[in-house]
Formats: sequence, structure tokens, C-alpha cells
Amino acid sequence: MESISTEFIVIKLKSGWAFDAASGTIKRQGRAVSPELPQGMELVPALPLARPKRGRPTPAERELERFVHLRLPDAAAAAAALALVRSWPFVERVDGPFNPAP
Repeated sequence: MESISTEFIVIKLKSGWAFDAASGTIKRQGRAVSPELPQGMELVPALPLARPKRGRPTPAERELERFVHLRLPDAAAAAAALALVRSWPFVERVDGPFNPAP
């Protein structure tokens, strides 16, 4: 298994878009997009949320679903990852890279 660094980029999706961790896709109103990622990069929810047992997510949950982390394989990948993510039409904002390790 390949080791992934703790370095990541924070992505905020445009309103109406959400990351579906189960399928690895970005979704909006029945439309799903599977972003092409370079080897070693991984999209993960910024804050994993349990799906509601009934009904739809609350407005607050929908807002949280807009935030995604792109884990990077190493620090050298950050510049290319930033350029790639900024080219996606469903991205509102990109911040980072961040490395929370001491």
C-alpha cells in the first residue's frame, strides 16, 4: 500500500455541488462528475457526515458537503494539484496546501 503524506488542499465546491465519498464523484442535481486525479492523490470529505436516515440533508449539512480535501502524495505535487483543481468548473475556492504534521 502506497503511503500518502498528510499534506492536503482544501476545496470548496460551488453551491449545489457535493462530494459523494461512496462513489468518489462530485454531484449536483443527478449529475455526477468523476475528476481525473494524478496517481497518489485522493479526494476525501473534509468532514465525514452520516447520511440522514430519512429525508434530505439539512442546509447546514449541505454546506459542509461542499468542502473536500485533496490528499497529496508529496509536497512536490502541490503546484500541479492546485492548477488542476482550479481548472474544475465546479470549484468555488481552493486553499493550501496544508500540512498539519508537526
